[in-house]
Amino acid sequence: RQSIYTFASEGFRLGWRLVNDITWIKPDAPPNFTGRMLTESTERLLWFCPSGSGWYYDLTHAKSINCGINFRDVWTFRVDRGNRLHPSQKPLALMERAIALFTPPNAVVLDCFAGSGTTLVAARNLGRHFIGCDSSPEYVELANKRLAKPWQPALLEG
Repeated sequence: RQSIYTFASEGFRLGWRLVNDITWIKPDAPPNFTGRMLTESTERLLWFCPSGSGWYYDLTHAKSINCGINFRDVWTFRVDRGNRLHPSQKPLALMERAIALFTPPNAVVLDCFAGSGTTLVAARNLGRHFIGCDSSPEYVELANKRLAKPWQPALLEG
């Protein structure tokens, strides 16, 4: 099983810059039934850019959806358990926020671990181009089915 730290070390090995390390707090995280460790109630989103290049951040949009102030690097979004299609599926609203803030209109969003396609749906909803892949043919089919449906707004906000 690969961890986010494996991918982070690859980004550093490539000489990329870590712009932000965002902590996603899950107030309704599923319990840890084994009792052998702490219950995981956070996940990380790492925002890298190739060194020597600029990056995009839409401060105007951030302020427009956050009461006139910039976001901090800790975000709280509930897990939508009723509509989960994948064990590690992220909330659509979480991915829409990240894509809206970190990519310009018409950008290409790449998700190499697309799963059920939440990131791709978020990119499509925001007018971005997208490329996705996954090692599971079943999840690729599921993502394609989700993308074939018309745009629907995210139901859960942070």
